Amino acid sequence: MMSYKVNINDFEGPLDLLLFFIRRDKLNIYDIPISEITNDFLEHISILNEMNIEVGGEFIYMASLLMKIKSKMLLPKDELELEDDIDPRQDLVLKLIEYKKFKEISEELSNIKDDYLNRYKTKIKEKYKNINNEKSFSIGNFNLNHIIKTYSYLINHLPDSGSYELDGEKFSVSDQIKLLKKK
Repeated sequence: MMSYKVNINDFEGPLDLLLFFIRRDKLNIYDIPISEITNDFLEHISILNEMNIEVGGEFIYMASLLMKIKSKMLLPKDELELEDDIDPRQDLVLKLIEYKKFKEISEELSNIKDDYLNRYKTKIKEKYKNINNEKSFSIGNFNLNHIIKTYSYLINHLPDSGSYELDGEKFSVSDQIKLLKKK
């Protein structure tokens, strides 16, 4: 099953947009003012619609979820609901925290990759410069021709490990059946 990734103006999804609003307004993620966030979210979606940018289903779903939470918080609570006292924002907060952790880990891995590329890219270029007959070789521009040349070069320049022969043993199915029955 293919997943559809919505990336609108640097927001990779509705949780990313919500995190942006939380950071921008310096809000406590555990005590989100749903009314403000919902209004900001809906305003952002309407701006995207005015710009004729197709809004993904994830954003529309998140807007409806925010409005549902907002309506639950605005309605008066019965005595039974007061006993339960479950915050309707709880599920959203947990999703936001989990998303924030994954986003931070992703950014850290991206920084590690960039650092690695900056540190070793020139060394890799110099080491494999002779693989291509071209003067410049970019590590990011592989095509089938580069892969074939690289593979051929590596096969032809393998260290000689000496040849050896394997003595084959002959087995018959009937002998193996007899052996299994004995065991």
